[in-house]
Amino acid sequence: MNPGDDADRERVAVALRLEDAGTRAGTDMPESRIVLALIREADGRTELHRADLAQGVCTNASPGPGTLAAAHCWWAGSGAHYALVRSGGELVVRRVHVDEAVRDDAPAEIVLRVPLSAAARVDVIGAEPPR
Repeated sequence: MNPGDDADRERVAVALRLEDAGTRAGTDMPESRIVLALIREADGRTELHRADLAQGVCTNASPGPGTLAAAHCWWAGSGAHYALVRSGGELVVRRVHVDEAVRDDAPAEIVLRVPLSAAARVDVIGAEPPR
């Protein structure tokens, strides 16, 4: 193989892991941890990167265009959308706050950045393989 061929590229598997974080102190509001799980194929090392502590119950969501994985968190009329994207040499988790009483055009906030080789192949755990 020539250097730069697909077999020479770093390969990682990623997923957004949603964890129950109990309830907020003094309330009955559930909280969830959003964690980026990253597995490096070369050595099998698993990295867990805590992205955010979200208010509400979180579920996986269908990723939109350009998004590797997504989640939606909601409780009592408000919540947040999370999106895992690749941006050059980084994996980035973005959060957009949503509220049923407010227009859905809030700006995205970056809650996590994880460096990654720009040439790395990224596979999403649980995603259907490309056809």
